[in-house]
Amino acid sequence: IPSAQCDICEGNLTKALKKVKGIEYFKIDIEGKVISINYDKNVVTLSKIENAITFAGYDANNKTANPEAYDKLANCCKKPEDRKKNN
Repeated sequence: IPSAQCDICEGNLTKALKKVKGIEYFKIDIEGKVISINYDKNVVTLSKIENAITFAGYDANNKTANPEAYDKLANCCKKPEDRKKNN
């Protein structure tokens, strides 16, 4: 989650992951830019979990964030090169 920066990001990701059936536990480390997830492989695939993250607007492993969701993120949640400057 390279663009995750703050509590807003953590909230967005938490909301997205809570919707995924089969996730047993997850921990979001914003500083380390890592999400640790335990999930039931009989219920959900890693690809579906990654899709939930990308549809929340964040990159996940080798999958790129959904552009529409990324555009809706708060400015602070975007990659530094995409942040709008305050004048």
